[in-house]
Amino acid sequence: MFDTAGMEQYQAMSTQHVRQADYCLVCYAVDDERSIASVKTWVEFVQKNNATCKMVLVGNKADVEGKDESALEELKMKFTKVVKCSAKTDENIAEVLKIDWATVTEHVKELVQQPKGGCC
Repeated sequence: MFDTAGMEQYQAMSTQHVRQADYCLVCYAVDDERSIASVKTWVEFVQKNNATCKMVLVGNKADVEGKDESALEELKMKFTKVVKCSAKTDENIAEVLKIDWATVTEHVKELVQQPKGGCC
C-alpha cells in the first residue's frame, strides 16, 4: 500500500506503483472541496498509467457534514466500489479493504512465474 496524501512531489514515484497495481484506493475528504475536485485528476492518472487497475473510491470523514459531491457522480462508474468511511469512528473501514483478493493472488502468481533476467 502506498499513500501519497495527494502530494504532487510523489507523482513520479506514484507512476511506478500504479503501473504494477491491481487496485488503487482513490481517497478524498468529504468535507474538503479541493480534495473532492482532485479525484478526477487521480482517476485520469491511474487510467493513463494502468488501464487494467481496479479503483475503489473512498470518501473519508463520513462522520462530519460533507460538501457537494455532485462532481463525482459521472466518475463513480469508473470505480469497482464506492465507500464512505470514517477513520475517526471506524465506520466502514473494513468495507474499504474488502477487495477481490483472487485478482491480486493471480497477479502475484504471474509475477512469480515470470522468467528472471540476469547473468546466471
